Amino acid sequence: MTVQVTKEGYQRQLKGGQSGFDYAGFWEPTYHEPDANNPVIFRLRKKVEADPMIQRGPTFLGASNDGAPTSFDLATGRKAADGSGNIAVRITKGPKTDKRFDWTTTVEGIGGAELIESTDEFMTTAPVDGYKPRWTFSQKATDEKYQSEVQAKFYVKTGDGRYARVEMRILPEYNETAAVDLTVYLNPSGSRNLEFDRKKVVKSP
Repeated sequence: MTVQVTKEGYQRQLKGGQSGFDYAGFWEPTYHEPDANNPVIFRLRKKVEADPMIQRGPTFLGASNDGAPTSFDLATGRKAADGSGNIAVRITKGPKTDKRFDWTTTVEGIGGAELIESTDEFMTTAPVDGYKPRWTFSQKATDEKYQSEVQAKFYVKTGDGRYARVEMRILPEYNETAAVDLTVYLNPSGSRNLEFDRKKVVKSP
């Protein structure tokens, strides 16, 4: 049985919750034995009033994997000329051995932009402080839990004081180079409010 709880003006919480219940296969991880003293709790988050927002992506974009920066403009969700834009991704890929390779990626701000990695399920309010100029992830070919790509989410504060939430899937090997799957939600007003309402999408200035 699958249970989904919804209410107008609220958002369903997915992390830490259970929505599927198996009543037949006791060996299944979703096998459920009802217990009135231990009920299943469904959580909803009340949405706040959304600001007009620039939304881009998901957009699959090519990137270099020789350590050279690939720059992105958050307002357009596209690649930018070197030295311009708001963030850049650097990917360094080593030689391949038995389908594995050492690799490192760094996401860094441009023009005064800074970022914070986030594990929040609902990225609706950008933090006031704690931003850093860059974030780095690396893998060794010998790592036991080797990852051939990485997915990460960031709050970004641009150099001109705007806030965004950015979702990235970074692939150090794609065809002959690398790639970045980019999704952006940018508040053009300078507010830290990142609540998204599709009815309030605006074009970039």
